[in-house]
Amino acid sequence: MNKERLKSVVLIILVAFNFVLGNRILTDKKLWPSGYNFFITSEKGFLHSLFSSEAEEESKQLHLTAPTQIIVNTGDQTTRFVVNPDSEQFEPLFTYISETVTSAFRSGAENVFSVSLQDWYSVLNGKSVYFMYPFAYPSTLYAQFLGIETANLPIESVCRFAVTTSGNANVYLEDYKSGKVYRIETKENAEPISALLSRIQSSNSSDSPIINYSFDLRFDQTLGSQKIVLAPTVPVYTVSPKTPRISAKNPLSDIDRETVEAILLAFRMNPGGVREYPEVSGTRVFVDNAGILKISPDGLLTYQSTRSEGLSLSAGASQAEAISAAADFGYRITSICQAERSIYLSGIPDADTPNISFDYCTKGIPVLFEDERSPHAIEIQLENGALKSYTQRLRTYQPIYMQTAPGYIETLDKAIASYAEAMNEVKIQNIYLSYTDRPKASELSADWYVEVENIIVEEEEQ
Repeated sequence: MNKERLKSVVLIILVAFNFVLGNRILTDKKLWPSGYNFFITSEKGFLHSLFSSEAEEESKQLHLTAPTQIIVNTGDQTTRFVVNPDSEQFEPLFTYISETVTSAFRSGAENVFSVSLQDWYSVLNGKSVYFMYPFAYPSTLYAQFLGIETANLPIESVCRFAVTTSGNANVYLEDYKSGKVYRIETKENAEPISALLSRIQSSNSSDSPIINYSFDLRFDQTLGSQKIVLAPTVPVYTVSPKTPRISAKNPLSDIDRETVEAILLAFRMNPGGVREYPEVSGTRVFVDNAGILKISPDGLLTYQSTRSEGLSLSAGASQAEAISAAADFGYRITSICQAERSIYLSGIPDADTPNISFDYCTKGIPVLFEDERSPHAIEIQLENGALKSYTQRLRTYQPIYMQTAPGYIETLDKAIASYAEAMNEVKIQNIYLSYTDRPKASELSADWYVEVENIIVEEEEQ
């Protein structure tokens, strides 16, 4: 084959390849796997899942059921430790936990047993791993995320789990609605996870803060005139951990035309056919016959469909498929804009909101937003699998230096003081470290967030 003929062949291949890629963009076919694990951002993880359909399903399961932290109970209260999503041990540990929980959910009602609170506490004081979610999943939805269409379990909603790490790996979980605790027996051998935890513990820093549970310290009981109690399994830190102070930046502060066009294409808007105009605030507005896209100077991106049918994302009818499609789409926009890539599912549609929400988690610490325009990093409204509206607060976070978090006990004292006069009883569902991202904030420090489950207002005497 002479040189000229070889050049022609190469040129034909390149042109054909260009048409294939162009077709994928115009028909909105995905250039990355459905359900890419938000907590795994390494190059190896991406390439592995890109070329393996089996890995795609595993990745989808992981990121839609991944907690924001895992507490390893060693059997000794002084050596408990936390594994955060930014740790390299998080993926193998949660993969094993997820497989065990999946096995439990498949086992059927005959392997589910109601247990006492004391049994529940004994598991957490023994050798086990504990994890919880920022909201309660309906058990049927959680099962679907695990790849189980129907789970025959007498449990309504799930939020707190523990997996034993000696003998058989049994699963304990608390029904969020009833408060009852159940044990689901499995045939999974706990030896592999026990060996993994031993390796993790040997590499764990010896100066990690001591972690107790609320029930260890009787913070879950009212004493005298005390008006605040903690949920029994809320972690209590007697010594504040060290956390990074971080910078918060808008990745679109100097947005180029190529990125704008990629965003428009993601929302199926033709870059050459949209009408663009600026608002007084500096927000860029793009309009076509199907929707309105806005990109504000401070990194708020919004899209509103103007058609009744919306923007089709999922052909599936189940809620799990709709949430999975929303996750894929949110990650796609996040990647295009080069925003913070560690994202977790933080809310699902219920009686109070029609939206699916996601939030950032940087350096293993959740980021909360204090902004009336957007209380979450991403909010997506779907209707029958079609996108009706989309809002994202685009951010990147980088560590600046390490500092000690505010005192846990001091935070608890402040919470007690703030409710002392008006309230008769307050139950704190959780206290956890978080960053609060406010408008115009350029640097953030971690602080304790107090999540109040219910407040009973003291009645006035007649």
